[in-house]
Amino acid sequence: MIAGLACVYAGVTLGEGVTIHPFAVVGHKPSSSPALARQPSPADETTIGARTVISPHAVIYAGVTIGEDCLIGDGASIREGTVIGDRCVIGRHVMVHYNARIADDVRVQDQTVITGGCVVGDGCFFGPGVLTSNHRNIDLDAYEHSNIVPPVFGRRVMVGAGANIVAGVTVWDGALIGAGALVVEDVAPGARVLGVKAR
Repeated sequence: MIAGLACVYAGVTLGEGVTIHPFAVVGHKPSSSPALARQPSPADETTIGARTVISPHAVIYAGVTIGEDCLIGDGASIREGTVIGDRCVIGRHVMVHYNARIADDVRVQDQTVITGGCVVGDGCFFGPGVLTSNHRNIDLDAYEHSNIVPPVFGRRVMVGAGANIVAGVTVWDGALIGAGALVVEDVAPGARVLGVKAR
């Protein structure tokens, strides 16, 4: 079902039983404004898997693939090149940046930011307001969009509300990151880390 006030652009393929609510936008072309540090690649087709629900005011960019039985929350933004697996929940006002890879059965709670190129393994959970970043360059005079090193999350990682995981970090399978933690180093499989900086 596509609501009357939804916007679905050409080049979008919808699986059986997809629901797109009012004011959602699917297949939005990324901007090529010269103000951007990274110019987007030409957008491919957008594919939404069977029985996935796109909630009001969500914006799904061209070139996104979303699997079956997913829920994309109100006001979520999913950028070009991103691939999302089956049975995922992307919460309200979540931002998933370009070329992210999110596996099956992942839960991303409200207002979390999944940075460009981030890799998220099966069954991960991100609490509300989690931040991830993919660049450590602090030179504003000579800023270039290069040397991008997004974080990588293994399988069944749990990240508490408000945690901040910086560029270049790998969080291995089964790890737990406490609420509000600042993660600047790799986290071993099954480890529990808390605090600022997380230990």
